[in-house]
Amino acid sequence: MLSIAKGEYFGLGGAGSRIWEELAVPVTVDEICERLVVEFDVAVDICRADLTAFLDEVLEADIVRRC
Repeated sequence: MLSIAKGEYFGLGGAGSRIWEELAVPVTVDEICERLVVEFDVAVDICRADLTAFLDEVLEADIVRRC
């Protein structure tokens, strides 16, 4: 992904790509986390922390917006 506003490039790996797919439609953080916990066999607290960090980063880069 490229943030034109910030001039930064963001590479997406497995979970990042999956989160990006989830963001194609309006969805809550809880809904994304529920799916990722099952798909990646990760603890809910770790998933939420990593998901929140990812979302904060793409929000700051102006790649996505809250709705």
